[in-house]
Amino acid sequence: MTIYAWHGNPDLKAEVLARMLVHREQDSIIQGLYQERAPELATGYKGCLIGCTLPKRDYADTYLTNRRWHDEVEFLYGIPRSVGILLDNIFEELPEGTHAEFAVASIETIPVGADLSMVKSRMILDVLVDTEFGMLQLASSEPEHLAVMAVAELFRRHLNNDEPSTEEWEKAKLEAHSADDATTGIRPAYIAALASGPSYGSAICMASGVANRRDTWPSWASERMLQHLREAS
Repeated sequence: MTIYAWHGNPDLKAEVLARMLVHREQDSIIQGLYQERAPELATGYKGCLIGCTLPKRDYADTYLTNRRWHDEVEFLYGIPRSVGILLDNIFEELPEGTHAEFAVASIETIPVGADLSMVKSRMILDVLVDTEFGMLQLASSEPEHLAVMAVAELFRRHLNNDEPSTEEWEKAKLEAHSADDATTGIRPAYIAALASGPSYGSAICMASGVANRRDTWPSWASERMLQHLREAS
């Protein structure tokens, strides 16, 4: 079943955005944890991008323990868990001084009523073939180049509603594992992880460490993510 951002309710988005703006103003959007009590603040807590979207939680409350943080954001706001994980991981990689701006911008950018189900796959395709930051640019052997292209083609098909078979994903994964070259900056296991297919939420998180450009990769990733959110229909 397709879920739609903010459950189609502009007032819900306005409520969450207002909360994020208060957190930014009081410098309480932080990296490294979901929520932390801060009685000295008006909101009563600090938190990461995901944690600050939510009201202050009682950690003894079964409402929280029965549903993980990203599941909670999906349930309450119609933002898919996979998108929440992407936002979370990019947020945690950003340098001090830009992470809070990204947190607010990501919430502000998500259109009311948008179908975000393909955002993760579009982002993974970027990670594979972007002309500057993609895995393709780091491939130092023909087998690695071919492995990246094979996985990218499967994601292109998926995005065009031509769903690859389980066997095709498995074949791409095996080819990626066999493309082992000690001289490269790519670990074949990362390519293989992406070949697990669009339903695996952790794949993009693993790939984030591949670029070998940790000083510039997070900024690129945040810009691409905001664009994919903005363009979701």
